[in-house]
Amino acid sequence: MTKFKLLAIVGLSGVFLVACGVDNSEEAAQKTSIATLVETTSSVETDPNLVIDGPLLKVGQYINDESYGKLQLEKIASPGNQVEVATGVFVTVSEIKIINFTNIPEIAQEDASISYGFEGNQGYDLQVVYSIENKNDFEVSNTIIDKIVLSDGEQISKESYTEDEEFYLEAGSKASDQLSHFSIPHANVDSIKFYFEIANAESYAPLESEPIEVSFK
Repeated sequence: MTKFKLLAIVGLSGVFLVACGVDNSEEAAQKTSIATLVETTSSVETDPNLVIDGPLLKVGQYINDESYGKLQLEKIASPGNQVEVATGVFVTVSEIKIINFTNIPEIAQEDASISYGFEGNQGYDLQVVYSIENKNDFEVSNTIIDKIVLSDGEQISKESYTEDEEFYLEAGSKASDQLSHFSIPHANVDSIKFYFEIANAESYAPLESEPIEVSFK
């Protein structure tokens, strides 16, 4: 009787061991599946060119904008030197960027046309950040960028303005961080010339002016 009971206990223990083995295998499979999912998700979220929060600072970086689709930085330059563009008027271009808008949703294309001058679901936006200073003893007008000329000779006049651009500068005053936009046909640009048509706001006489040129290095 004792031997029979011993065999029965040993057999029952074997059943428990097998059951535990099954449970451990299922648990290990679940952990592996979760780890794979996390790894896959992480690889998507850590695309080195995808910017989640912050400005585009390196060529190739992009953001997925909810309204305008994919915005990718094609070119960037940060000259920072001050240039006298008209008598007593000095301009410092701190940064220019060429950003390629692609996959613009149909619902946003009309707005993109009004805001950026794009046609359809794609366009190149030239963004210019600059400061302008009037060192004259009189007020000047038309202190915005009037037109640009690309390195291939393409001339583009200003068609729309933003609230970030000042049209007038009092004597001895300065306007910093002006933001100007131009829709350009492509990103194959080596340099850009920026033209101003500044005038004496009191006499309406135009001031002799020269363009400021910025190159992409």
